Amino acid sequence: MKRLTLATLVATLVTLVVIALGYYLWRAYRAPFEALERELQALKEAGEPLRYEDIVTPIPANLNSAPIYQKAFGLLPKLSFNEWQLLKEFREGCPAEIARVRQILKRCQPALALAKKASKLPHARWVKWQPDPFSIRFPHFSKLLDVACLLVADALLRLHDGDVE
Repeated sequence: MKRLTLATLVATLVTLVVIALGYYLWRAYRAPFEALERELQALKEAGEPLRYEDIVTPIPANLNSAPIYQKAFGLLPKLSFNEWQLLKEFREGCPAEIARVRQILKRCQPALALAKKASKLPHARWVKWQPDPFSIRFPHFSKLLDVACLLVADALLRLHDGDVE
C-alpha cells in the first residue's frame, strides 16, 4: 500500500513539474510576441506607418517609366549570341567591327528610343505589392539589363562618332 502511495506521489509530482515546465516554456515562447504586439500598438497609436502601403505613395501613371520600358522590351529584336558578344566586346573597349555594331544598334533603335524616353521619368514601379513579398517575381530584370547594355553600346558608338551630347 505504501508503495502504491509513493508511486502515486511521484507520478503526481512529475506531472506537476511537467505542467509547470510546460507553462514556463509557453510563457517564454509567447513573451517576445506579446512585446512585439505592444510595440506595434504603440507605434500605431503614435501614427507611425506599419505597412508597405502606408509608406510607399502611389506613382502617377505619367511619371512611371515601367510601362514604357515594357513597350521597349517588346520592340527589342532577337539578337544572336554572336551579336551580343560583339556588343559586349565593343562596350569593353575591344576592337570591334563598327559597321556591324552600327547595324545591330540600328535594328534596336525603336526600343532604344523608348528606353531613353523612359529613363527621363523619375519613377519605375514594376510590381504591385503583395501580402507575401517572397512571391513577387522580377521577370523584367534580364530585359532591363539587355536594354542597359544596348544603351551603353549606343552611347559609346555616338562617342566614337564624335557626338558628345
